[in-house]
Amino acid sequence: MPRLRQNERDRAVGMVQAGMRHIDVANNFGVFKLTITRLMSSLSQTGSSNDRRRSGHPRETTLRHDRRIRFTHLRDQFFPATIPQHNHRGDIIQGYPPKLYQIGLDRLVTQCHFSDEFRFRLRRSDGTMRVNRRQNERYADACVHECDRFGGGDVMVWAGITHCGRIDLKFINGSLIGIRYRDEILSPIVQQFIARHGNRYTFSTGQAMGHVARVCTQYIGQNNIDILPWPGLSPDLSPIEHLWD
Repeated sequence: MPRLRQNERDRAVGMVQAGMRHIDVANNFGVFKLTITRLMSSLSQTGSSNDRRRSGHPRETTLRHDRRIRFTHLRDQFFPATIPQHNHRGDIIQGYPPKLYQIGLDRLVTQCHFSDEFRFRLRRSDGTMRVNRRQNERYADACVHECDRFGGGDVMVWAGITHCGRIDLKFINGSLIGIRYRDEILSPIVQQFIARHGNRYTFSTGQAMGHVARVCTQYIGQNNIDILPWPGLSPDLSPIEHLWD
């Protein structure tokens, strides 16, 4: 809370001496009741309502300096100098800025072939299920999910989309390892699609083990298939991820 100025301290003393309660005086000035109690205690001990000296380093800046510092930080919000006390007085909080990564959205959307595979299960979702529960509700009926131990059957499909259309679904039986990905996806589907459109599409694939296997990377290099780079720690911007939902 703000510190009482000298004229406010004198007014507070006058209110208490006029018969007002400490809590009412504190509410009038927007301070704690303890502030008024200590003010009256100091008055009875020293006979003065002046603010007592405090320990610590004295303040070096004036209100004008504080306004100048605040204006400097607001004008250049990435100003490297750090003066936290003055910033807090001016309601400025220091934090880490969000980062915006520049990408070629036009090329990413209109000239890219996005692909992905997904496994659909009959009885439950493909992934870990979570439940929001209170303490001691681990085995409550509302928090227990009945499921089949063997999943109830599933099917895996591969799909590809572009800015202009889509490719027919490819049903996959079993695990999609590197050799199967090359023989069943890259060779008969991806390479033919890109060649049919004049090699103007960039192929975007995931980072699954079957996609980055050596047999797949060698096949991609030998057939000059342009691959969209996916550096580490970069977000997954493929729009096909939302189609599975």
